[in-house]
Amino acid sequence: MWEFVRLCAAHPKLRGLSATDALRQISAVKLRDGRPLSWDCFDSDDPQAEFFATWDKVRVPAGDDILALAIALAKERPLHPRNCISPKYVLYVSIAGRLQELRPGDYINLPVTRLGKALDVEERTVSYYADLAKRNGIISRIAGHHKPSGTAAKYVFHVERFDMETGEELDHSSENASDFHKDCKDTNDCEESEETHEEDMTGTTSKESKRVAGTAGLEFDSEREIEKKGANSASETAWSTPSNR
Repeated sequence: MWEFVRLCAAHPKLRGLSATDALRQISAVKLRDGRPLSWDCFDSDDPQAEFFATWDKVRVPAGDDILALAIALAKERPLHPRNCISPKYVLYVSIAGRLQELRPGDYINLPVTRLGKALDVEERTVSYYADLAKRNGIISRIAGHHKPSGTAAKYVFHVERFDMETGEELDHSSENASDFHKDCKDTNDCEESEETHEEDMTGTTSKESKRVAGTAGLEFDSEREIEKKGANSASETAWSTPSNR
């Protein structure tokens, strides 16, 4: 059904229609032999209802260039990131955001060559934009470029960071603050872990020194006790042994 709806959405007579009008037009279609279209050919218990529910979910009709469509949408409805480094960076973010809208719940590709031409910048500049967007928490790379197979890197755009209707980036100051405290805690935990590891490996802390000193004292006392017992034993032997005189 999904592919059928995509094909219908690309048809010149159906493009841009509402789900109700599109369903009405398709239901009135006659096949080449004059018979009406039968919905029974679809593997669905209610194909008309499934068509109706699917129609508005199709963002990119069959045959359309999804990146070209995202670029057009980005220029028409740009996003407004708080960290506005440059107009072209803003357009890059807008393209990525609108591209994610066209692929809800799925990954997106941000090809540097095509985006470089669209933004009129060098490919390395597009890579700078990607790094900045990742650093700002706007996009995340979930899979790297696989050169042998020619598979492009995969990204996700965090639409929850924006009001996609107005394009404004939402305030995440409290979220950033909690992340900051978490980072500090993680850093402290890491330092404590390193200190513990150092104690285990080198024995240079004050606690370890005291422990060594205590052990040494115990050994020293044990030696004195052994010597004392030896001396007492020798004395008892001398007193109990009869004289040769």
